[in-house]
Amino acid sequence: MKLDEELQQKVSASILRITERSAFFATLALYARFEESQHIPSAATDGRTVFINPEFWNKLTAAEQDGLLLHEVLHAALLHATRRAGRHPQVWNAAADIVINGMILQEGYQLPKGGLRDKTLERL
Repeated sequence: MKLDEELQQKVSASILRITERSAFFATLALYARFEESQHIPSAATDGRTVFINPEFWNKLTAAEQDGLLLHEVLHAALLHATRRAGRHPQVWNAAADIVINGMILQEGYQLPKGGLRDKTLERL
């Protein structure tokens, strides 16, 4: 399902804030496709589309929305869905989350509470 008008405005505002800080991240976000989904707890990507649960999104601060949007866009940009191949899905996703979250935090963005973090692994 496409984004409703309110969620579209909030995602666009997030992309605009990202644009002000990083041309690289902004370019990735501008080429992403976004859809609303009640079937996921927060956000996800299949490598092509970023799915956002509006109830979760609306509880986040603007800074957390930016971090979450970047998190999913980076999964797609780094081809995590296709590179997983035969690896264990949950282990692969956790490892990818740690690397992506390290990148996002290093650039000064904020993540929602509960994001995976392991400073010893995020740069491998």
